[in-house]
Amino acid sequence: MKRKSQVIRTFVLISLIGLFACRPDLEQPAQPNIIWLVAEDISPALATYGDSLANTPNIDRLLPSGVVYEHAYATAPICAPARSCLITGMYASSLGTQHLRCEVPLPESVLTLPEHLREAGYFTSNRNKTDYNFDPQDRWDHWSGSLAPWRNRSGNEPFFSFINVGPSHEGSAVISKRYQEATEGIPQEILVTEDQVEVPPYYPDTDSMRMTWARYYNLLHSMDRMVGQVLDSLEEDDLMEETIIFFFGDHGFGLPRYKRWLYHTGLHVPLIVHVPEKYRSAVPQADKQRNDELVSFVDFGPTVLSLAGVEQPENMQGQVFLGREADEEREYIFGARDRADDMYEMS
Repeated sequence: MKRKSQVIRTFVLISLIGLFACRPDLEQPAQPNIIWLVAEDISPALATYGDSLANTPNIDRLLPSGVVYEHAYATAPICAPARSCLITGMYASSLGTQHLRCEVPLPESVLTLPEHLREAGYFTSNRNKTDYNFDPQDRWDHWSGSLAPWRNRSGNEPFFSFINVGPSHEGSAVISKRYQEATEGIPQEILVTEDQVEVPPYYPDTDSMRMTWARYYNLLHSMDRMVGQVLDSLEEDDLMEETIIFFFGDHGFGLPRYKRWLYHTGLHVPLIVHVPEKYRSAVPQADKQRNDELVSFVDFGPTVLSLAGVEQPENMQGQVFLGREADEEREYIFGARDRADDMYEMS
């Protein structure tokens, strides 16, 4: 009788193991929500990159469950060409979108990232950003200035949101009225002052340059407050643990030698990817909090599609850097620039 009881318990245990092993939700989590938080005109001047003057407590909220990429790079040192690459997975010099403020018709065979995701059942949204160097109007489900655009879904479908957070744009650093508007409400005691900054050796150490650098640190804090609004909304909606979040800059600082210039300073950007516990088994790279791998903007589209379980289109030119299907680490990154405003430098 005792032996029979042991056999029955063993059979039940094996059956349960088989049942759970076959459950698809344990093998592969449901499609994640994905958010891109794209800060304008910032280099990796954050505390997690070693800059003690940066006051960004909301970005820091991503760190416990995030991967910090030390070597992430834009493919162009200015916004629209870099953004066209992000959203198509193709180099701007392949699409003809390398000139700032142009509008190039895309070939019918080229679908953007939100279009691929929409076909896969995603709700897609764009935070009123039109600078892609092609007409983006009909490529998203929803356009608005909202910091919680997923609330406009008709149901509970997964969502992909491109959320531009813009207080750090160069215009706010050099135009006093815009700077005052962007930093309104920040307590005086936490503002960075001109005597605190260290001017890089390739700039003159003048009062004007010190003022500009101090302003940039305060604009980073203003941008961080906007990031906090997004994270707070996700938490209110119980979606933080359902959402993979990419925080990154669109290119380097909005200053000479950074923005517009094809130098390391123009292309190097911060990248932090928050991977909630639910998806960590599907994203083994999340076990490593700091990553030295080379990552390029051209890789972002393929990576998002892979995370969403969507087949890669042939025209995308990057590679997957997150998830079980990640490619081998790249050896090189490539960047290019052409006309930008009144500056011509093909490089």
